[in-house]
Amino acid sequence: MLDPTFQRVGDLKDIASYPAWLGDVLTETHAAKQTVIGHPIF
Repeated sequence: MLDPTFQRVGDLKDIASYPAWLGDVLTETHAAKQTVIGHPIF
């Protein structure tokens, strides 16, 4: 469940504007993302 008190601070595309746990998610999923975007269909 999302924290209703969270308010993004800063740029929309700046990961530092979001909670630290989201940065962890991006780090953990980076390899999978690279596999998808590196696929010839994309």
